[in-house]
Amino acid sequence: AAIAAERTRIAKDLHDGLGADLNRLSLLAELASGQGVSGAREHLDRLSQTSREATRELKDLIWIANPAHDTVESLVSRLCQSGEDLLRDARIRCRFDLPPDFPARALTLEQRRSLLLVGREAFNNIVKHACATLVVVRVRVTEAELDLEIEDDGRGFDPATVRPGGLGLGSMRSRVDSLGGTFRIESAAGRGTRIAIRVQRDRPADKPKNNR
Repeated sequence: AAIAAERTRIAKDLHDGLGADLNRLSLLAELASGQGVSGAREHLDRLSQTSREATRELKDLIWIANPAHDTVESLVSRLCQSGEDLLRDARIRCRFDLPPDFPARALTLEQRRSLLLVGREAFNNIVKHACATLVVVRVRVTEAELDLEIEDDGRGFDPATVRPGGLGLGSMRSRVDSLGGTFRIESAAGRGTRIAIRVQRDRPADKPKNNR
């Protein structure tokens, strides 16, 4: 039953994410082919951007499904790399405040998946809406908890005025809630935005087997 559920989840991720991106690529290519040189340029730019997004999404799905990446350190590394790639394309500086060492503790597949997708959604929001110049990613790890903060120096907003589901905040909160964690967002007009996530960590990572 667990394997069947996981296969269903992967199929849904591929359909909703990568499948939608591939459909967009096909549509943009058709639109570009029917335009003159000047009209095609905008469609080609969007096609290039969508292809990069599809590539990132596929890499994330492959990473999530790989059990070799079940440690906290692996999650943080992937999250930082994903954020750095997105922000670099948008010419936004990024700074990481990370612990010098990570305890050998494992995360469940659902923890890795949800945290990576929440982080990616936060980075996407910054690129699309924040008009930021700097993003700071902070990670704190204890034996029991994992704290993740993503803060930008952008234009900010009043969270009370965002419609339900707007900016993907509802989805982000729901993913964290499903892990039994806490999700907080602090923002104000002209003062940037800070997202703070705290989740309980899982079991110790398995020690490598001695095959001798």
